[in-house]
Parts: sequence; C-alpha cells; structure tokens
Amino acid sequence: MSNFYCRYCGSQSSSASSLTSSACSKNPNGKYHALYEGTEKSRYFCKYCGESSPSISSLTYSNCNRNSNGKFHVPYVGNEKSKYFCKYCGQSSPSISSLTYSPCSKNSEGKFHVPYRGGETSRYKCKFCGTESPTISSLTYSNCNKNPKGKFHIPAV
Repeated sequence: MSNFYCRYCGSQSSSASSLTSSACSKNPNGKYHALYEGTEKSRYFCKYCGESSPSISSLTYSNCNRNSNGKFHVPYVGNEKSKYFCKYCGQSSPSISSLTYSPCSKNSEGKFHVPYRGGETSRYKCKFCGTESPTISSLTYSNCNKNPKGKFHIPAV
C-alpha cells in the first residue's frame, strides 16, 4: 500500500483524495493539503535552503528563511544527485544547500537559486513555449514571451 504525504506539513494518508480534502494550516496557496509528488526517501531536503530531515513532517516543522512563497521548509521532489542545477539560470553545485546559498538574478519568484528537479539530459525544453537548448544556462539565457511570471525560459521536468 502506498502512502501519500502533504508537501507543506507532512501529514500522511493512504488515499490521495482523503489527504487533499483535509485542511492544512501550512499551505500558503490554499487551505487544503497539497500532494507531495516525490518518492519516499530516507532523508528529505528543503528545496529552498537544503536543510535535511528524516521525514517531511519534521522538515516542514520549522521556518525557512529562504522560502519566498511561505514561511516553512518545502521538500525537494527530485532524487539526490551528485550535482544540482538552478532551474532559473543553470548554475550548478554539488549540494542543494550550496546552490541555494547565493542569490539568483533570474528567479522571478524569489531571491535565491532553486534546484531543477529533473535529471541531466542532452536537451532541455522550456515548459512555456517548447524552445530547446543543450544546457539549462543556454535555455534560460534568452527571454520567453509565454512565461507569465517572468521573462526567461524555464526548463520543463
């Protein structure tokens, strides 16, 4: 049997529908639990600062000073990697904490680098317009006229 977790508070349920129909006090975008779309792991990392914890509920218990969309830690959905790339500019780093430590001038939703949750590939495609490029940094170098929140291309997962 699979477990379903809320990405904002770590509440657990055996059913996605029962989880997402219950109230969540930590969801900055609404009043209900939001489904965590990653896999179960031995450690969870905050996508905004790299803080780690053995459970989503313990990770999301404390505040994150780098989360511009809310005030708590939010688990990174992707798998652990030897190298992480910023989804807004393509800068790379060996850990989430070192990547998210410095500001990103292309992040239209916050101030710092945010890890791309997909894996390394030979081509990256913009999630808004479909433009392709061999690297995240070359994709995000130019403007995207279909990006509603900013002006640069953002890679699809």
